[in-house]
Amino acid sequence: MPDPRSPRITVADISLSVIRSLIVFNSGRSNSSPSGRNRGYVPIENGEVANASIAVFVAACALPLVTIAEATALLGWSRGEMTQAIAAGEIEVTVTSVGKWIWREELMAKALELWSIEAIEEALGADADSVLPDGIRLTDLCVHLPRHHVAMLRHFAERDHTTVSDALARELDGVASANAQELSRSVLGFADALAWPDGETQLPC
Repeated sequence: MPDPRSPRITVADISLSVIRSLIVFNSGRSNSSPSGRNRGYVPIENGEVANASIAVFVAACALPLVTIAEATALLGWSRGEMTQAIAAGEIEVTVTSVGKWIWREELMAKALELWSIEAIEEALGADADSVLPDGIRLTDLCVHLPRHHVAMLRHFAERDHTTVSDALARELDGVASANAQELSRSVLGFADALAWPDGETQLPC
């Protein structure tokens, strides 16, 4: 990992001024409580979640770490919400001689709790290829399910204010975690996809 004491470095094609502009744009917006209970899918058409998710992922790819204030603004939280999340252990803070920092992987993991992959991928548009690893990119799957299973997924989607696809994906995340050892041996790239963004592999951006 980069040394937090070193100056933060932006990638070549994204300047720090752009990141700070996105932070200013999102400042004051509250997308969810830190607990994630209200993190359901927000229609991308309202523009707010689109810009918020773009800001988080672009900033996370450009900077190895961010300050607490920057992370607060990027997630659209209030200072109180960030303080609560840190106290509850939902956000891990790295303390160094020059301040307190949040690693980009931590910020991206929280963004995945706040917004569905559908919302994030749509918001990123063409940039999704360079920001999101191949293993978590969305693809189509046509399946035939018993009607009560379909009704169940629709119920979960309505309850969590998300889409049926996102509801199913989050249920499958549990299956993936429960069978992680077997699947990591059998499915190429599965371990990296499951670990992202907390894995040790280099982020694609």
